[in-house]
Amino acid sequence: MSTINVAYGKNRGTGYLVTIDSKTVIVSACHIFSGIQVGDSIQIISNAEENFFSVVAYFECESGYDICAISVDGVCVEHLKDTQMGGVLDLGEELKFLGYPHGISSTLPGRLAFPSPLVRTAFFSGVIKQGDLDLIILDGFNNPGFSGGPLFKMTELGASLVGIISSYRWEDERHSRVYKRENGDKNIVENTFSEANSGLIQVVPIGAFINGIWPSIRRYSF
Repeated sequence: MSTINVAYGKNRGTGYLVTIDSKTVIVSACHIFSGIQVGDSIQIISNAEENFFSVVAYFECESGYDICAISVDGVCVEHLKDTQMGGVLDLGEELKFLGYPHGISSTLPGRLAFPSPLVRTAFFSGVIKQGDLDLIILDGFNNPGFSGGPLFKMTELGASLVGIISSYRWEDERHSRVYKRENGDKNIVENTFSEANSGLIQVVPIGAFINGIWPSIRRYSF
């Protein structure tokens, strides 16, 4: 019920509403909001229309993770339940993530005014280093539009937020060559390759939000 379809300029993705000290923020992926400034407008797609909201505050994780939080004027969902966050992941564990691939949503009715997201399943493969950052890697299929969507671990107490979808990994260029068939032969098209989906999903661990963004939100007055 807290997952929303967001857009900034030509970029569209997914956001997740979190309430902290009665402050509602949209947690999402930074790359959707590249170049955003306070005072800019973002779109939040509701069941009725595409509404525009003015950005009041914008927070990025200083360590460089692809995760951000946005406060917008007019969005305060006080009756949202507190979000469970974190949890130990077991290798091979089944996880769920939500979002709006290609901007589409489910016809199932949402509990709030927002369209229902689609739900996908992936499996925890491990953690990798990307520079100085630790990223969760999932074995599953991701599509454009899931970026910024929440990744959940299911527990006896319900769903616990463990990460935010960042991207899928592309196949290595050596395995993404483009071929052209000529006179029955298959020839490589030089200096050309496709960014094929490898089936590996990169996820920002929720600790990047808890440790790198949450303290700034609690100190900020809005």
